[in-house]
Amino acid sequence: MNSSNTLKYKSYLSSIVLFLISLVFLSCSNFFNTRKLTKEQKGKDIEYLAQWANFYSPFVELNYIQKNIPDYLTLKDYYIDLAEKSETNVEFIQAVYSYAQLIGASGHFSIYKGSDKNFLSGKNAQYWHKTFYENCILYPPFQITKVKSDYITFTDYKNDTTYIPKGSKILTVNGMSCKAYLEHIKNDTWVKHMKCKTENLDSKLLLINDGEGCLGWDISFLLPNLSTKNCFVLASKGRKIVTRDFEDISKGNCVCLVLANDVGYVRIKSMSPEFIDRDNNTIRTFLEQNKFEKLVVDIRNNPGGSPNYYYDNLLKPLIDKTVSYKYTIGLKKKFLVDYDKNFIKKKQIGISHSSYETSITEMLPQKGFDNSTWVFYEVSKSLSPENQYNFGGDIFVLINEKTASAADDFSNAIQRTGVATLIGQNTFGSAAGFIAPVSVKLPKSGIEFVFEVDLLINQDGSINEMVGTSPDIKLSKVEVPETVTAKDILNDDWVKTIMNL
Repeated sequence: MNSSNTLKYKSYLSSIVLFLISLVFLSCSNFFNTRKLTKEQKGKDIEYLAQWANFYSPFVELNYIQKNIPDYLTLKDYYIDLAEKSETNVEFIQAVYSYAQLIGASGHFSIYKGSDKNFLSGKNAQYWHKTFYENCILYPPFQITKVKSDYITFTDYKNDTTYIPKGSKILTVNGMSCKAYLEHIKNDTWVKHMKCKTENLDSKLLLINDGEGCLGWDISFLLPNLSTKNCFVLASKGRKIVTRDFEDISKGNCVCLVLANDVGYVRIKSMSPEFIDRDNNTIRTFLEQNKFEKLVVDIRNNPGGSPNYYYDNLLKPLIDKTVSYKYTIGLKKKFLVDYDKNFIKKKQIGISHSSYETSITEMLPQKGFDNSTWVFYEVSKSLSPENQYNFGGDIFVLINEKTASAADDFSNAIQRTGVATLIGQNTFGSAAGFIAPVSVKLPKSGIEFVFEVDLLINQDGSINEMVGTSPDIKLSKVEVPETVTAKDILNDDWVKTIMNL
């Protein structure tokens, strides 16, 4: 074969290879983007969720009794019918998510986005997570706070042609009053299938996708100078744009401020493990450079992360002696049987150093819990001072309804040890005392949800996931500051309370 023919042959072969590769990718793309399920398969996924809740959820009965959440079993057939009649994947995920939220109304709950590293097991979850957030949820480019019945922008909104300053009141959305718009969302969109509160819709207003082709909202604003301005506000799909410095970890996860000669302030936005070492150094340097009598630790709107964050950064370095505390957790016996028969036994044999457990003892169920269904454990923990900070004054921890997960767990531990004074409002209620939330994969679609499987008994006998952790000093609800600057923090009513103590 001459060189000319060889080149033609190689070119021809390359074309075939590229064609075959494109077919493979097209096939994979089609597989991962259509998810054509039969009517029976759709119904089976709802059945599976109901069965999982019946066997393992510690909260579904409590949700019905204590929170007035509709009974998931009573609504099972309704959601099976809704799922089976869904004509698109968007309609199907709306039905499944609506039912799952009934089950996950307390504690940790989310639709799992899947693993980016695991191509085979993660792609189904990724697909459904993306489908849900790109078709069901929207985010405005500014934050909103509800003041009585009014909706006020809490951050500035700027684009090439429009400027809406912070503090502007939303008058109308798509030609409707805010109240009428919310009624429209609740009655005319997929939200009508939700049987419990929808993602804080009443407080956020602009959250739900109004339907296919929705790009944003026509909004009329009343500006702080009392003039009005109308503009189209483009929505963000699939991801939340954080514009408030108070929550934006890209602007620093741990921020330390001197509020007065004797008062220091530490704002912690997240307890993600990636920040442990960096934040420890930040706090240590701050306290070495200043001599305070009071230290404010602000974990409002902190979604949590790892318990090791608060062990290493907020407990061991701040205590001057060993502290011990106990708490009680409860879970369904069937969880231990089906998930891991030796789970507790392994915990008892190899006490976790990272969680500082010293004993795990089975105990009689709490009043109102059937011994044949439930098992309760008393967990004891002990922490000793380690790498102490240069601080020996009074510690005050600010918490609110958005203090969650590991931040909630920290709040609960603080209350039990007396290391600090909790100030503010009840936490979210997701301390997850002993067992990490589990991922539940639906057998037919591959949708995954995260649920909590153990409940935590608070010191006062209440259930954490039902009411959260209560502060030692309860204050009237306030909006968190926009920025973490001395000016904004010193103007915060809760901080003012601590300054005056």
